[in-house]
Amino acid sequence: MVVALPDDTVADMEDRRNRISRNANVVVAYPDHMVLIAMRDGNSEDPQEIDSGVTMDMFVHFLRNAGEDVPAIRVSSTNVPLPEDVQDLAYAF
Repeated sequence: MVVALPDDTVADMEDRRNRISRNANVVVAYPDHMVLIAMRDGNSEDPQEIDSGVTMDMFVHFLRNAGEDVPAIRVSSTNVPLPEDVQDLAYAF
């Protein structure tokens, strides 16, 4: 099991996951609740690209909005910094 905080990045979570097992349950610990994500390695022809700098909170929102279809995800390691105004917008909600 991997524990992550909402402000941790996907890269932080991936580092922890790599230390124990690529197939791991990830718990995102919020102050008032927890979210469990079952992370499994697999092969997909059309994975959705997720930047490694995305926070776990934004990742949880992404997964919740995916609907009933569990998306295949590839974590991008580009880690290109977002412009300041885009970061402000991302954290506004």
